[in-house]
Amino acid sequence: MRSLVVEMRQFESRDGQMIIGGVKATDIVSKYVYAFRESASSFNLRFPREGKEFQRFHLRTMESGGVNPDDLTNLTTIASKRAEGVSRALEVYKQGHMTIEGLSRLLGQNTISVCSFLTQLPDVGIRCPSKATRHSPELVSNGGKPRTLIFDPVALATIHSLHIGDLLTNRYGKCGVAQSTVDMIEEALLEYTGIQGRASHALTIIDDAPAMYEIPAEEKNKNKKNLEDLLRWVRTNCAIMPCYPALQIDYATKQRYNTLIGPASADSILLATEPEVILCSDDQAIHVLAQHEFKICPAFSIPALLFDCLHAGAITRDRYDDLMLRLVAWNYYPLPIDAELLIAAAEKASWDLKTPFTDVIKATHKICWPGGLQGLKPALAFIELLWERPVGDVCRDVLFLYFLTAVTPQTNAGTFVRGLAYMVSIHPDLPPDAKVKVVQDIETWSLIFPKRQEEKTIEEECLDGFSRIEEQN
Repeated sequence: MRSLVVEMRQFESRDGQMIIGGVKATDIVSKYVYAFRESASSFNLRFPREGKEFQRFHLRTMESGGVNPDDLTNLTTIASKRAEGVSRALEVYKQGHMTIEGLSRLLGQNTISVCSFLTQLPDVGIRCPSKATRHSPELVSNGGKPRTLIFDPVALATIHSLHIGDLLTNRYGKCGVAQSTVDMIEEALLEYTGIQGRASHALTIIDDAPAMYEIPAEEKNKNKKNLEDLLRWVRTNCAIMPCYPALQIDYATKQRYNTLIGPASADSILLATEPEVILCSDDQAIHVLAQHEFKICPAFSIPALLFDCLHAGAITRDRYDDLMLRLVAWNYYPLPIDAELLIAAAEKASWDLKTPFTDVIKATHKICWPGGLQGLKPALAFIELLWERPVGDVCRDVLFLYFLTAVTPQTNAGTFVRGLAYMVSIHPDLPPDAKVKVVQDIETWSLIFPKRQEEKTIEEECLDGFSRIEEQN
């Protein structure tokens, strides 16, 4: 059955009476298409929801074929504004002024999907706490009551991606998840049963022109299954906790937290204000808010828990290195990177300048801080481990020079490299021939970068210079 869409034209007569001037058929469509159009036109009015309004855009066809140029221009403008909005939101997040859940609300996506999206952006990534707590969580309070480790949405995303749920529950017992976090996952799953689940293309901008990006059915099914598996694990292995502390604050304050932080993240923080709950999040902004606004200390991150599992013997060093290298590849930063992880990365890269070694070097973020012998310890540890390995002289020299370029302080590099050469010369565990070779490499680095001895900034291009050196060798 088809519906007749008509246009009724009205004219006002001279005596003030309204009459029908004519009726014109404008379209003949299926009754289902007509019903969809009518429903879509009133969708936002019936179901108002911030950031996820359903929008329609008409593209008229020219008689000669093709799309109307005015409509195409309008479509380009709309798509460009959306892209600019996403860029501005990501920039605010990079500055540390927005939580990941807050970012997901601006982007109109669920937090789990946004975490996956951020791991694919090297210049954005997942901003972990800058000062990761390395001591073990005290799961027994001073009063002798057991304490629960509660995971926020970002921590859950990390746990599920690394497949370490059983590891953490075996180490820390049954952990907690806020009820609103479960609601968020369920709501994200429901979206796959609606228009989002049936969508096959997404509008984007390529070379300042609108383009349709095809969404493979396999990708949608994979994302849906990922959420289903996560929800199943949470329901089976975690304690789902209603946020009773939210009842102690007024409605306006709670709504402000929901808007700025996100409901699930806000509830996770509020639950951690209870003495028997410990917060775990991989979102740096959550840690800052928890410490300064809610006086929660300490709070943990997944890298910190992995470090604790390593020293408690819950995982081997090889598995720890593998998990940390995966986080590096997923653009988590900053991470607790030590010399052993650098050596593991170099070994996986076959002692060559390629991933994962180059990724770890870029993520090192100046682990050798300027000033004193303490800042030289990471470099000395890496040198000692590197010269213990059966590596060719050329490969070893290139790896060391690449490492040295990354960790040299931004100011007064000359003082640092001279101090490093001196510490190498008196190192008791380095063989004499290794000491001579390391000092020669340091002198070579100083000759390659003479201006670095006086400059106050380090050009990132210096890191890529050794790729050409390797090719020449």
